[in-house]
Amino acid sequence: MKSLPFRLSEIAILLTAIAAPAFGGRMIDPGARAVLPGVREQGAIQPADNEMVRDEDDEPAEESDMISEPADDADVEIDGAPASAAPPARWKWHSSFNLSAVYDDNIFISSRHKQADEYFRLGADFSLTWGDYLQKQENYLTIQYAPSVILFADHTEQNGFEQEGTLAGQWRLSKLALGAQFGVQSLSGGDVDVGDRADRTLYQIALTSKYDCSEKTSLEASFYQNTADYRAHLGSVDWMNQNWIDYQVFPKTRIGVGLTLGLLEPEGSDAQTYEQALVRLTLPASGKLSLTANGGVEFRQLGSSAGNQTEPVFRAGASYRPFDGTEISLEASRRIYSSAAQAGQNYTATGVTASVRQRLFQRFFVTFAGGYEDAKYEGVDAQASTSRHDQYVFARPGISFAFTKRTTCELYFQYRHNASTAPLFSFDNNVAGLQATLSF
Repeated sequence: MKSLPFRLSEIAILLTAIAAPAFGGRMIDPGARAVLPGVREQGAIQPADNEMVRDEDDEPAEESDMISEPADDADVEIDGAPASAAPPARWKWHSSFNLSAVYDDNIFISSRHKQADEYFRLGADFSLTWGDYLQKQENYLTIQYAPSVILFADHTEQNGFEQEGTLAGQWRLSKLALGAQFGVQSLSGGDVDVGDRADRTLYQIALTSKYDCSEKTSLEASFYQNTADYRAHLGSVDWMNQNWIDYQVFPKTRIGVGLTLGLLEPEGSDAQTYEQALVRLTLPASGKLSLTANGGVEFRQLGSSAGNQTEPVFRAGASYRPFDGTEISLEASRRIYSSAAQAGQNYTATGVTASVRQRLFQRFFVTFAGGYEDAKYEGVDAQASTSRHDQYVFARPGISFAFTKRTTCELYFQYRHNASTAPLFSFDNNVAGLQATLSF
């Protein structure tokens, strides 16, 4: 068995050979942020923002601005937009390709008999956008597709093909804005709820509407469907209707009250209905700080054999830029999910993730991400036995270097630990990887 330093030296030689020929030229901030493997989520689309799937194969990903890179003779700033440039075209194209080499000391996130391996991930990301998709204020249409191939050195039976696609659009008619989004994710990595690698496909559908009654008051009504389809485990379908009344109390601050009506249909157990009474606060991105938070109480009807459940729920996210080149973000949430591991079980997940990103010497970017989640399982019918309580933590430091404005390379390490009262689901996991990215 090769030692970890020897494996990493092989990986470094390979990716250095790929990236080194592109060294030189003027740089822009590549904008790469780690995809935090934090709060576990069966569906990627939620009423507020996308939540991350807790998958041990998550890689750091480029956050695309979906605007083509400027030409080499354009005036470019390191950590911002072009200093002087013509307005961007209405249609915007972005593409990137990445190659990752990863060493994982516990590919099956097992509590015993850990099996190590190294694997390569070859991926791409394509997007075509009309309008301002990032701000989501006016008309837009976007199509995104991100395929990736995973090849293991020893456990070749785990080779896989993952993909993610999104089609989203919005149309504004005077005071009314109508939106729609469809997304799909195909994943094959480790699932902490299942306690093993699991093939699953996640589908998300969102229909949104917003009506501006006045300059200060707005009404929103949205419908969501999240489907988790597991090949060898239990899937679920979650239907949700969310309604908001917002009022602008200060020029940059809005508060709202909302009502959510939901129906959860887990495989292998009775359907559940739920209602949420919510309050939210929104501080739009301006200057150094942006903040969105909502929370309240959920009333859930579990079926004739299990009665009712009342729990607090919340979701909050904040980003802060105290200095040039420094970004700090924080997310926290509490929500109830259907377990894919055993029929008739829900779990209440309360988690927080934080990340810091600092630019150094124009070309270097240092990142650190960490998080904690408490997942408490509860039976929703008389036959389901529950004795599981998970406490999950992760830490992920990394450093990236911008060879050119289109080529970056990142070295990262990730530690994960899950302590469970059900010993089968406890594990320790160390991952080290090197990723090269080429953007157009």
